[in-house]
Formats: sequence, structure tokens, C-alpha cells
Amino acid sequence: MKLLDRYIIRELMPPFFYSLAVIIFVLVLDFILKILNFIIAKGVPIIVVGKLFTFSLAPLMALAVPMASLMASLMAFGRLSEDKEIVALNALGVPFWRIMYPGLVFMILLSGVMLMFNISVVPEANFAVKKIFYQIHRKKPMA
Repeated sequence: MKLLDRYIIRELMPPFFYSLAVIIFVLVLDFILKILNFIIAKGVPIIVVGKLFTFSLAPLMALAVPMASLMASLMAFGRLSEDKEIVALNALGVPFWRIMYPGLVFMILLSGVMLMFNISVVPEANFAVKKIFYQIHRKKPMA
């Protein structure tokens, strides 16, 4: 791996993880606010709430990772552009596609991982969430 590749990957990683954390936080807050009344009205034990929350993270990850990758790309290449590093690399004779190559490889690998995640993990997690909701509703249907 060349020095330029490592540099660009290092520029992509922190914004990716920061934006992933922020997006997941926002999505989790939205999820909690949606089910809070349901949980309080039904008197659901904390262990069941923990299971429900854990299984609900998989679909949230499926939404958050693409958004985080977009934010990371915008932030990393925006910073490189703002500091005129892209212009400097072009002046050195590095073609634009070569500058974008590490980011593209990272995003393609991330897409492959998310494809496998969406095929295998997300359906199982969605089924588990629906099953938990069904069990809660069946125990206390009128609450």
C-alpha cells in the first residue's frame, strides 16, 4: 500500500466512525421515543427491552453505515480540497482517479460487507424484533 493510499484512508476513518456514532445515536433516540410509550404501558421487563434494543440495532446499522460513508467521503475529501492537497497532488502529476482510488476501494469493500450484513443479519434481527413485539402484545393485549 502506497503512502498516498494510507494517508487518504487515515483521512476517511475518523469522520466515518464519528458520523456513524452520531447517526446511530440519532436513530436510536428516534427508536426509543417510538417504543417508549409502548414499553411503559405494557410494563415490559428491562431484559426484554435490552433484547429488543439489541435486535433493533441491526436495521439501524443498515441505515447508518451508508450515511456515515457519505459523510466521511464528503468530510475527508472536502478537507483535502480545502487545504489544497488535491491541487498539490495534481501538480505533482498524480491523476484524480488515483487520489480517489483508496476511498473507492474502501467504499466498495464496505458495500460488500453491508450486502452480506443485510442479507444474513438484518432479516433475522427484524424477525426477532417482531417476535418480541408479538410476545409482549400477546401477554398484555389491552394495556
